[in-house]
Amino acid sequence: LEQAAAAERTRTGASWKALFRAPYLSRSLVSWSMYSAGLITWYVVMVYVPTILTTYGFQLSNSVILTGCMMVIGGAGSVVIDELKADGTMQALADKYGRKPIWSLYVIITIISLFLLTSTDSIPMLLFIGSFVAFFGTGIMPVCKVYIAEQYPTELRGVGTGFGEAVSRVVGGVLATYYLAFFLSVGGVKGVFTFMAVAFAIAIIALWIWGQETARRSVEDTSAAPQK
Repeated sequence: LEQAAAAERTRTGASWKALFRAPYLSRSLVSWSMYSAGLITWYVVMVYVPTILTTYGFQLSNSVILTGCMMVIGGAGSVVIDELKADGTMQALADKYGRKPIWSLYVIITIISLFLLTSTDSIPMLLFIGSFVAFFGTGIMPVCKVYIAEQYPTELRGVGTGFGEAVSRVVGGVLATYYLAFFLSVGGVKGVFTFMAVAFAIAIIALWIWGQETARRSVEDTSAAPQK
């Protein structure tokens, strides 16, 4: 009974302040940067693409249809992260090859695609390259969500994932309304693409410097001590 009472006090005593102390501070910042960068791309595709396409001469109705197609492509990117095994079951590629390599591969392809978008005015190329951004740039979202949850012990996981979701939504969604408008006014549509690429680059650098690999490790292991 004493052990159960002590465990309950530990479970209910988790505070959001722990997220800003070692060893969870670096983990929090890395996972938030990953998720925030992904959300920027998600919201650009979902919200701003119709407006962006109209600047290239598309009618708004066609722009909305094309945006819907890009969202379907993005959903396919999330699904393709899963791999069909010989026994008919699914194994996530991020589980088989690691969170860091798979997330990084998707992000690197997205960064290259974003820079290619800044160098083309061809509508067919814009749509073709844009489909890569949708597929890989929004396909990373499942890994981002899982990675946040894997950074914290059981008693802190609820607080950590909830706080991480809130912070990332504010940085990658709410505030994006303002800073994306700024980059659009300064550099046009290409300025927005460049900013998205830079945000992803910062996140991938942070992941490889401070982030830990969590695939194929127990929660007790990943929440114990930072490992690269």
